Amino acid sequence: VLRFCQEHGGDRKQSISMSLAAEEICMNILRYGFRAGGDYSMDVKVMKTETGWKMRIRDNCDAFDPVHYLENYNPADEAAHIGIKMVNSLAKSISYTYTLKINNLLIEI
Repeated sequence: VLRFCQEHGGDRKQSISMSLAAEEICMNILRYGFRAGGDYSMDVKVMKTETGWKMRIRDNCDAFDPVHYLENYNPADEAAHIGIKMVNSLAKSISYTYTLKINNLLIEI
C-alpha cells in the first residue's frame, strides 16, 4: 500500500497513513476473523480520489463493525484497542456495512 500510494502521487503523510491503516485492519482480520479450518478471504482495494485516498477492505469473516466497536470499549484503558483508535484518528471518514455475509470497510484518508 505504501509503495502504491507513493507511485501514484501520494505525499509521505498520506502514504504512511494508508499503509498503517491497511496493516492494522488486515492484521486484525487475520488475527481475529480467520479461524482454523475456515474458508476465508480478504480483498483490499486502494483508490486515489480528487480529495485524497480511499481504501476498501472486504472479508467474509463474522460481522465486525470497527466504527461502532469503539463506542463499547472501556475508555479508562487507554491502551485498549489502540490500533482501531489509530486508524480512526488517521481517517477523514470510515464507513462499514455487512451485506451478504461480507464485511465492507471504507476508509478515507
